[in-house]
Amino acid sequence: MEDLSGNITGANLAIGFAAAVAAGAMNSVAGGGTLVTYPTLLYVLGLPPRMANATNTMALWPAALAGAWGFRHTIPPGRVV
Repeated sequence: MEDLSGNITGANLAIGFAAAVAAGAMNSVAGGGTLVTYPTLLYVLGLPPRMANATNTMALWPAALAGAWGFRHTIPPGRVV
């Protein structure tokens, strides 16, 4: 596994945090937060594309699960999901 700790600076962490907050706000309203987080992971934090994609996917998975759990009552009875 590649050591990426040399790419992390205080400024990079601040930009990453701001991108995460902006993406969270976008996802809560209409989606599309990946348009902010993926380029940040690639170009600001310097992650390789595959690692950035996996990191972004894993970050969004709990929100998708929570959304599905929140809307579970809207599924008609007897419908198999």
